[in-house]
Amino acid sequence: MMTPSTQRKNTGRPGLPPSSTGQPWVTDNKAGGYTAAVWVRGTGGKRRQVTASGKTKGAALRNLQRKLDSVLDSSATGVQPNWTVSEASRQWRARLEIVGSSRTHRPLKPQTLAGYDSEIIRIIDPVLGDLRLHEITIPLVEELLGDLEGQGVSTKRARDVLNGTFNLAVRDGAMRMNPILYVAQPAREPREVEVLEIDTARSLRCVVHRDYPRTSGYRHNRDLHDFITVGLGTGMRAGEILALRNQDVDLDNERATATVSGTMVEPRRKPKAMWADPEVPEYYIPKYFRQPTTKTNQVRTLVLPDAVATQLRDRRDHSRFTEPHHPLLASGKGTHLFAANIRTRLRAAIAEDPRLVGTTPHTLRRTVASLIAYELSLDAARMQLGHSLLGTTPLARYVAHRQEVPNYCSILDVFFTTDANLKF
Repeated sequence: MMTPSTQRKNTGRPGLPPSSTGQPWVTDNKAGGYTAAVWVRGTGGKRRQVTASGKTKGAALRNLQRKLDSVLDSSATGVQPNWTVSEASRQWRARLEIVGSSRTHRPLKPQTLAGYDSEIIRIIDPVLGDLRLHEITIPLVEELLGDLEGQGVSTKRARDVLNGTFNLAVRDGAMRMNPILYVAQPAREPREVEVLEIDTARSLRCVVHRDYPRTSGYRHNRDLHDFITVGLGTGMRAGEILALRNQDVDLDNERATATVSGTMVEPRRKPKAMWADPEVPEYYIPKYFRQPTTKTNQVRTLVLPDAVATQLRDRRDHSRFTEPHHPLLASGKGTHLFAANIRTRLRAAIAEDPRLVGTTPHTLRRTVASLIAYELSLDAARMQLGHSLLGTTPLARYVAHRQEVPNYCSILDVFFTTDANLKF
């Protein structure tokens, strides 16, 4: 065994790191011009020489640089310290389409990617986009985001984008640590969860009824009333209600059920800053369509209160669209109703009632969740609403998803006790 004094010392020049170049040199060539050359070590570690010619030394070096730009793929070397935040955020965004969600390890939906792109264009590019990663400091990010919050602009989702971008930069060695982890959160007044009292929820069902007298003289069809009834009887998301098909409900059994297996997705156009390039498609989502998965990618079957089942049977009996694939709440043309139209109709219907102004389809979901949570438990509300499993990640790996949701109709029936004596 060799002793330290007898071991051979490596006194040579250190080798090139992968995906890097050495110092270029220029020589005369026989054709009367110049040749620039440089040693390049690829991502796999293989070393080779790259050359380029020009009439002058400067032209040869410029041609060599252009050749190196095509030889060294920046995406293969990862995020670099001299990249701007705009460049790094786009690298992170492009990577999401390959690796998907870090939490669920599933591909991200187009609407999720659209939300990230919106934050990059709307907040990150104008505020931090021109800063280079090696210039980023915790006080600087905190000041810039704090200024936006002071102007009333929420930076919650922008912080998520920056967190993912800086995490990628740390992984690739472009940053030593993720500064967003140490940026102080802005002070916000706690927001009270807005729900409907039971009597107010009953009044809502009266107000949206097609026979309710209105000073405007406008008469609604039954779509809005049926939508509100299903919302109060199930707590489904608006898109889930509108995505229900005839084949998703069983109204002829003693215990009527609805299986939630999809949701409606509205069109989303890409920001002009992105689709100005003719090679970039103009839309994330080109048209309104039924997505065959829910927000959480989990199917659940809900028991319908008797009043809801009765109203849906009546709708089915008077509908022209009774095929299994037809929407349960079909438009006059047999297509799925638009969520935007439902929201517009709801605002018009409640405009004359001060108690109901501000009610949205999501208010119904919060109302159902609050009632079940207080009468039973938070976990019961989670199951009814279709949220992910409560608790830590290890627990989620051991507890299987249960599609059949317990029957909570005895609690939800309070919204429909006045139906027998409906008076306006």
